[in-house]
This record gives sequence, structure tokens and C-alpha cells, in this order.
Amino acid sequence: MRSPIYPLSVSEYLEAELKSEIRHEYVGGEVFAMAGASRKHNLIAGNIYSRLRSHLRGSGCEAFMSDMKVKLKSEIKKKSIFYYPDVVVSCELSTQDQFILNSPCLIIEVLSPSTEDSLQN
Repeated sequence: MRSPIYPLSVSEYLEAELKSEIRHEYVGGEVFAMAGASRKHNLIAGNIYSRLRSHLRGSGCEAFMSDMKVKLKSEIKKKSIFYYPDVVVSCELSTQDQFILNSPCLIIEVLSPSTEDSLQN
């Protein structure tokens, strides 16, 4: 018999994430551990971040790497989603939370060949 898995509330997830040594994404109560990225993946994301950071200097917008959470709201299922994009740009002038972006203007995900293949099928 399987043990039931109870969904976490947003506040439970955020509290646990502050204490966790690994990152987790959150989709409507379900929590998923993040896998590590390859060397090539890191180089690509780092190069994109570096270019964006230089380009945005003095603009009021900021580029962030994969440790910044983005909060989204699923319009279809009305569920909160928190995830860590590879690179994200935000022009939020002030934010109440130092760990979450609510209104990014650009999100970049670097796909592995296997992820890209699964999206095309």
C-alpha cells in the first residue's frame, strides 16, 4: 500500500526551501527536486547571463542566474508555480521578497538534448 502524499501549501514550500540544501520547484502543491546541470549547460547559461548583465547595466533591469525563484500563476488550473529558470530578467523597481521574482520580463531555459527531444514529440 502506498502512503498518501499530501500537497504542501505555498508557505510550507517557501519555509522548507529556505532551509533546504538543494533547490525544489513547486507546482500546485507538488514539490520536485532539481537535478544538477552539465558543464555545457552551465557554460551556455553563464554566457547568456553575462551578455544580458552587461547590456542591462544602468537600465534599471537586472539579470539573474538559476538560484532566483520565479513565481507564476497557472491560468488554466489556478495553481501557484515556483521554479528556477536558468536566466531571468526583471525590471521590478522594488520587491518585497529577496528570493522571488513576481514579474519577470524575460525567462530563458537552456534545454538538454533529451529535454528538447521530449518537447518535440
